[in-house]
Amino acid sequence: MYKLFALRFFAMTFWALLPLLLTGCSDLAVTQSGFLKDYTVLKPCKFDKKLFQDTHLFIYQREGVNWSRYSCAIVEPVEITGPAKFVGLKAADEKTICQYLRQSIMESLGRNNYVNVDRTKTNAIRVRAAVTDIDVSEPLINAVTLAAVRMPLDIGGSSIEVEITDAITGQVLCSMAAFGNGNVFQVLQSLEKTGQAQLAIDTCTRQLAEKIKHEPVKMFAAAKPNPDLAPF
Repeated sequence: MYKLFALRFFAMTFWALLPLLLTGCSDLAVTQSGFLKDYTVLKPCKFDKKLFQDTHLFIYQREGVNWSRYSCAIVEPVEITGPAKFVGLKAADEKTICQYLRQSIMESLGRNNYVNVDRTKTNAIRVRAAVTDIDVSEPLINAVTLAAVRMPLDIGGSSIEVEITDAITGQVLCSMAAFGNGNVFQVLQSLEKTGQAQLAIDTCTRQLAEKIKHEPVKMFAAAKPNPDLAPF
């Protein structure tokens, strides 16, 4: 009887706490930090999400942009702004997350045929980005709860804003405000202070790069002569 009661109590507790466990302690949302020029133009972006993934993107794309004419990208150093300024991150953690966001943008653009450059060119886009909110994990707490209940307890996440302009004219071509919260299934990432925040960043930058994918102009090869056709 006691065992049956204990099992029922455990089951009721588990299902009651399941929503909290899936989203953990991180409840970040889209920000309006003032980093972008206009937030009213942002629209929700749909993409294929993994199970329990709590990542949301709001994107603006200038109508009629021919992304094929842009083949290079200048990615500026990343800023910390908005609520992220008041989280109380150590300088080392701020540097880590800023460098990670910049590198993630560069790698995502690189996978979509952009060449990263450090000077202005006529065929270049300029990318500005900011970490606008962040929730770091506590690896020690998560190590204890993983040993006890096989789940991390302290969940992280991040909110970012990105602006893409023509490197010559400065015209805004695309902008994005996005956020991602970790969950209890991201075990390895929960054992690093900014692990789940970095995972959210990678998801956001990959989706952004897909939206502005550079398609190189294909050169058609000259037709081979047909030996069956007699010359004039």
